[in-house]
Amino acid sequence: MSLASAQQGLMPSGVPAVDHITGLPSRAALSDKLEADLGRGGQVGLLVLNVLHIDEITEAFGPVAGDEILREVGEAVSDRLPTGAYVARFGDAIAVVVHTEDEVVLRELAHVLRSAVPSTLHVDGVRVTIRLVVGVATGRAGDGHADSLLAAAASAAHEAVNEPDRVGVFGQRALPRPRRRLQMASDLRSAVRAGRIDAWYQPMVLSATGSVDRWEVLARWNHPREGMVPPALFLALARREGLMHELSTQVAARAAADLSEWRRAGVSATISMNMAPPELLAGVLLPEILHMWADHDLAPQDLTIELTEDAFHEDPQSARVVLQEARRSGVRLSIDHYGAGFSSLSYLRDLPIGELKLDRGYFASVCTDSRSAVIVQST
Repeated sequence: MSLASAQQGLMPSGVPAVDHITGLPSRAALSDKLEADLGRGGQVGLLVLNVLHIDEITEAFGPVAGDEILREVGEAVSDRLPTGAYVARFGDAIAVVVHTEDEVVLRELAHVLRSAVPSTLHVDGVRVTIRLVVGVATGRAGDGHADSLLAAAASAAHEAVNEPDRVGVFGQRALPRPRRRLQMASDLRSAVRAGRIDAWYQPMVLSATGSVDRWEVLARWNHPREGMVPPALFLALARREGLMHELSTQVAARAAADLSEWRRAGVSATISMNMAPPELLAGVLLPEILHMWADHDLAPQDLTIELTEDAFHEDPQSARVVLQEARRSGVRLSIDHYGAGFSSLSYLRDLPIGELKLDRGYFASVCTDSRSAVIVQST
């Protein structure tokens, strides 16, 4: 989709329809577009792409630098949009409107758009690292106005900073108001303390043989009133409320018990588990999990810990020490969403990483985008 094709519709007299910096439809045009789509009763998906720390770039190089980055991000995103999508400038972010409420489709599109934007851009002769987060919100007629949907997507983008894949998803009807958020936090705390967080298992299949190599354990919360709560919502809430350690311990205990039972039934597969960088680097959670493993007569080699790349960026020295200790214990280490952040070959050389899980954003477009195909093949 070209920038020109995105500029559709007329604005009231005196209101600019186009942002003169990026050439994209303006914030006012975006709001007008959303109001029209919601008014027609269709399904609307809204993605907001935020450039992390763009305020620091603006402070260092001036406001023109921030505008130039948004212009380049807008161009990169526009080249990868599906038919019928609409792209606009939304403050210091880029917004995309599509006509679907399908969370899977919206997540895949979010990853495609993130991968379309270069990881570095030149600003005033200096190479600047670009890190994107994406907030996703959905709505339909009767859900409210454009401003509510924009607020939902902006809130999701804010929460996406804490997500391993940097994508946060909230439905407009789930827009967290203070009172509801407090109630959800209380309910989550009760669920964790009462052991009501479920462990679901996703098979990891060897493509060469078709056999299941291991099972990735996933935390799921079936709320008594809300039903199944999206993981992006309750995991972000658990982080804010300081419940991640307790939640992770509970899921690990369930996985150890299940794996032990499977072993007695003759199943030889192992377990893979995601671990957030703060919990890993604190140096407490992994020893607790290994103790559970030993109580169930399981070996450390039966556990693979999946980490995202940001585990190495905040405190690389501490990460190196913790990961080396984990590897010496026999635990296997895997990089999840590889390529979604600021990938560096140096940590693959220096750290005891045994596996890379390429970010799905590359696979979503591997049949249509030659660059994604090259990256997947070469990696």
